[in-house]
Amino acid sequence: RRYGPTDDLAARLADCLVRPASVPPVLRQVLAYRPGVLFEAGTGSALASSARTVLAADLDPAPPVHAPLAEPAFPW
Repeated sequence: RRYGPTDDLAARLADCLVRPASVPPVLRQVLAYRPGVLFEAGTGSALASSARTVLAADLDPAPPVHAPLAEPAFPW
């Protein structure tokens, strides 16, 4: 979901560690905002890989998805 000024962002970030997530529906909601690019904020690339798969099935062309900390050639 989209967070607003009254949301407890720290608590919602903690939720990511302890609550299950349903990634495909969330990514489909994001598509409504026509993002130019998506970034994985973690140290791995599992979510980015999943996002590429889901987005490629739903949008052509899909926005690029990067996992900067897992991509040695990422142009910082």
